[in-house]
Amino acid sequence: MATWGANDSGQLGNGLTANSLVPVLVDRSGVLAGKTVTGIAAGQYHYLVWCADGTLAAWGMNTSGQLGNAST
Repeated sequence: MATWGANDSGQLGNGLTANSLVPVLVDRSGVLAGKTVTGIAAGQYHYLVWCADGTLAAWGMNTSGQLGNAST
């Protein structure tokens, strides 16, 4: 899975905060290790992915609770 664009809030999911005009790979370690991503949604400052096993992963800015992890 690859993303590109603004990344000031880590929304590209590659562990960096540098913007990218070309696709960069999303870090598939951690919660995405061994998962098959079946859907993706992008906000201005965050991403959400659905996995084949029914799990959901999110990353990026969370100042308004966009990541759904009961925190900001």
